[in-house]
Amino acid sequence: MALGGCGRVGFDAAALVTADSAPPADDAGLPTMPLVRKTDAPDWTPLSGPNLALPYGLLTWEPSGPAFRFRVDAWGLAPGDDYTLIQYVDPWPGVPATDIAQATVDAAGTLIIPWSSYDLGRDLTTTNGKVWLVPSAMVDTAADRLLTWDVTAILFELDFVVYDDVDVP
Repeated sequence: MALGGCGRVGFDAAALVTADSAPPADDAGLPTMPLVRKTDAPDWTPLSGPNLALPYGLLTWEPSGPAFRFRVDAWGLAPGDDYTLIQYVDPWPGVPATDIAQATVDAAGTLIIPWSSYDLGRDLTTTNGKVWLVPSAMVDTAADRLLTWDVTAILFELDFVVYDDVDVP
């Protein structure tokens, strides 16, 4: 079922996103990044995460390819809530805040976005590699931007996500 916006899907079909739930042949060596709650500026101190507290998530991705291939697992979220994985580019409100995928939290508070691909059309670097899991109501998918700011509701990357889009010169 394709949802409105920039190719975001419920993992059945869309122009830019595909759900290829089979993991890579050897995903043990792939980069994995905690997605955590943080304090606000200026220090952005992690408040949740492995060995800290719930909620938190893990983003696993392939570091290069023709499309950004990823998986997200998150725990400790409110059952039934909808979340959107975005790639955020400063400045506020995200120019763009590209919605990559969407999922609903299950009854146990777990959210899983299975192995999926999204054609970002750009590299992610140590200056723009921000990937966040945000409540879906905070994202305007048609305009590629965030509508509101609630630092307590967002799971932020612990460090920049680095990805080489091999189709981009």
